[in-house]
Amino acid sequence: MDLNDQLEKVWEKHCSKKTALVPQYFRNPEDCHVLFIGLNPSFVAPHLTRWMNSECSIENAEPTKFFKWHTRKKFVREHCYSEQSFSYKNHPYFGFHRKLFSDSELNWCHTDLYRIRKSAQNDTLDSLNDEFKRESHELFLAHVAGFKPKVIVVLNAAVFRILKTIDYNVQSTVRFDDHFNDIAGHWWTNVGTEKVPTIYSGHIGRSLATPNRQLLEWHIRKILTGIDT
Repeated sequence: MDLNDQLEKVWEKHCSKKTALVPQYFRNPEDCHVLFIGLNPSFVAPHLTRWMNSECSIENAEPTKFFKWHTRKKFVREHCYSEQSFSYKNHPYFGFHRKLFSDSELNWCHTDLYRIRKSAQNDTLDSLNDEFKRESHELFLAHVAGFKPKVIVVLNAAVFRILKTIDYNVQSTVRFDDHFNDIAGHWWTNVGTEKVPTIYSGHIGRSLATPNRQLLEWHIRKILTGIDT
């Protein structure tokens, strides 16, 4: 059973409310220089309306109805992949990612710890029960295992705290180490047989001031220049 089939089973088990939205399906992992990790995909209706009108030719559709889990008559997984690609190119959240590599041949990927669509972080964390979290963590680790990044950047303080408390099962080939390399200035993540340099940062929205953005950019480039890319 692939990850998205498993993800749907998690949704069928836990997302019983009529307001529940479809999950953010997993894209196939790709080789990338930097893997960014966030908490969860936001749900911004105006942005999704732009995507629906421009990419899917879905006119006069209301995102909250189109993405509703229990009445997803016209929604298919391919819509999710299209919406993610559109967001990577257009959503302000990914402006940092785009700017960082606009003048180089380096590339980036993004994934989230949870696949639930909510805009407020506290709403996301408050809505998750322990079983949902555990099952989500297992799927997340399996997804990360498919990437081959040179650097991992976790862009959320809450994710940092959660990753330090995850119960890793014996089958997991991904482990976020809590050992800080005080010489290189980063943590490590074990991905298969590789040890990947890992940076933890705050959210890159308005809460991360410009100097901190510049420092994060410098830190990423510093690590990459010490690696054979």
